[in-house]
Amino acid sequence: MWCRRDSIRTVLGAVLASSIFAGCTPSDSSGASAQATPAASTAGSVLPGNSATCAVLTAAKASAVLHSTVTLKVATGKDDGRSICTYTYSGGGWVEVDLATVADAQQQYEAAKSGAPAITDVSGVGDKAFDGPLGLGAVRGNHFVRVVGPTPGVQLGRQKLAQALFAAL
Repeated sequence: MWCRRDSIRTVLGAVLASSIFAGCTPSDSSGASAQATPAASTAGSVLPGNSATCAVLTAAKASAVLHSTVTLKVATGKDDGRSICTYTYSGGGWVEVDLATVADAQQQYEAAKSGAPAITDVSGVGDKAFDGPLGLGAVRGNHFVRVVGPTPGVQLGRQKLAQALFAAL
């Protein structure tokens, strides 16, 4: 069953509230990517001088991983070490990759994992990863990534996107 993007984000925001982002603006009915609004960062958690964003996973790289042509829209937090990349398929649909490059990435990962229902631990994606019906969460060093949306192969597609993002950092 397909759900509207804003409904999925609302559910994910509630479940993963201590995760990367607390809310997003609703999507429009045209299927275009929604602009996301990052939550305020935890004081002291941002790594000074770190400019890594999810945009290192370019549309071309994501298209190769997903075996489908996608376009990329990027939203970044204001100097808070966080970014959201929405990859929109040419035929419709989307997948969202959220990246936090913060000192407390391990704690964010654990909080997201403890709040997610029906998860499975995943090996080979970062230092630690989990996947479930609401999306994938993975951590590598000071990078915490969340991948949500209907990727081809769903779980395998999310895992491949997270691997590709970590490889590009």
